[in-house]
Parts: sequence; C-alpha cells; structure tokens
Amino acid sequence: MKKIDGLAHKVLSKTSIQEDQQFGSVLAIIMIVGIIVNVVRVVQECEKKNTNGIYGDDLCLFFRKTFKYLSLRRGWYTSMMLKKIIRQHLPIKDYREYRQELHDAILDTGINLSEKETQILMEAVNND
Repeated sequence: MKKIDGLAHKVLSKTSIQEDQQFGSVLAIIMIVGIIVNVVRVVQECEKKNTNGIYGDDLCLFFRKTFKYLSLRRGWYTSMMLKKIIRQHLPIKDYREYRQELHDAILDTGINLSEKETQILMEAVNND
C-alpha cells in the first residue's frame, strides 16, 4: 500500500485539491487509491481476451501501453467509465466540484506511467 500511495500523491498534485482540505490527507489519498485500483480492474476486465497467454513483464508492458493509449485518446467510453468510478468514490457535492479535475489528473498521470509504477498497480490489483 505504501508504494501505491506515491502514485496517488502524483495524481493529487495535479489537482487543486489540497491534501488537508475537506477530506483530510489520509482520506484524499485513500479515495484516489480506490479510484486508481478500480480503473485498473476495469481495464483488466475489458482486455481479458487480449491478455490470454501473456505473463510477467510482457503483461505489464501490455497494460502500460494500454493505459497510455487510453490516456492519450480520451474517448467517450474512457471518460464515461472514469467519471462513473469517480462518482462511486466521492460524495455528490464533491463529485460535482472535482470530477473534471480528477478525470484530467488521472489521465495525465496515465500518459507518463513508468514501468515501475505499472508494476506497482498490477501488484496492488492482483493482491486483493
């Protein structure tokens, strides 16, 4: 969990949400981690057919390319699913205020995911 919260800090730093604002630093990080983990799960589920027979480092590379592609493309389905996941994690008032900021921050972070960060995401999701 310690490793993935570094990624959550990276996402949170791209928004105007202060860590100690309204949510508190721990709650803000936990919400971002929850959103990120659910996004990775949805992408894994959508790409299940394409990942048959791919293991280890090749699987991480595949998902890193997929995250980058989805982050660069920003299609309507990607945006709809991401906003749905954000809506599930935030109260309505906060969702209305921060949805676009969080959406953009998560996709901006997805463009520049390193190999190590992708490995951390895959471990976090698969260890639940």
